[in-house]
Amino acid sequence: MNPDLVMWRNGELVRADDIHVPVADRGLLLGDGIFETLLARDGVPLRLSRHLARLRSSCDRLGIDSRYSDDEFSLAISQVLAALPSPPVVPQYARVRITVTAGNGGVGLVRDKTPADAMVSAAPYFPDHAPVSAVTLPWRRNPHSPVTGMKTTSQAENVAAMRYVVRRGAVEGIWFAATGDLCEGTTTNLFVESDGRVLTPPLSSGCLAGIAREALVEASAGWGIEIAEQPISAQYLDAAKSADLSLFLTSSLRGIVPVGHLDDTALEIGPLTSRLMELFNDAADARRQYP
Repeated sequence: MNPDLVMWRNGELVRADDIHVPVADRGLLLGDGIFETLLARDGVPLRLSRHLARLRSSCDRLGIDSRYSDDEFSLAISQVLAALPSPPVVPQYARVRITVTAGNGGVGLVRDKTPADAMVSAAPYFPDHAPVSAVTLPWRRNPHSPVTGMKTTSQAENVAAMRYVVRRGAVEGIWFAATGDLCEGTTTNLFVESDGRVLTPPLSSGCLAGIAREALVEASAGWGIEIAEQPISAQYLDAAKSADLSLFLTSSLRGIVPVGHLDDTALEIGPLTSRLMELFNDAADARRQYP
């Protein structure tokens, strides 16, 4: 992170280089914290209310008091975005991260009653919707974990997955569900286009309830494109490799991104994928909160 960037921490604006995390912070020691990442365009955070709702739900599930109201977090985001250097071109995109840890609450698994530590940061971001290369991962998500569906600061599982991905010259990994069906990407949700239909794994597969996923599923019906949430057999990947099917990914930062290569096999971009990319990514480019 650029040390000159300004961050918000517990109600104060400070230079990133001046922030010091206590050695006993539970987010550092145990991954005992929650975070959200979202896209902003020209100072406008996209789908902020959805991200804050998920942040609060996850904090409640983990027993962390997030301390600050939605209005306070919204003001913090506005302040760190306003502190970014002016870009040479417009529009200006930024990656915003909200982090809430359990604070300096002891090193054991049972917390002491200490205040949470909340931080908001922003950095310039350059969206890229070009097709990506992906590989299938040899592991499975656990839908029965107590932290399934939460963005915790313990990202060790995804870090290990991305090491596997990078070693194979790709940029994203596809997780399987415990059932052997398809689940999600390491940092994305997964969609399949097949025979004029678009499918995405259900939340019961163990995938994250992604904000972009949720928004796309809701909006697509109004665009005349139905997205069905259903288990997707791993056999679909064989169809993808024989040009009978296409894949795309979603995330709050990237929007919709097609998968151009899967396990070294080139994939086509389907017509529905292209249409959804045009509609969904343009909605963000227009500075709209919707979808």
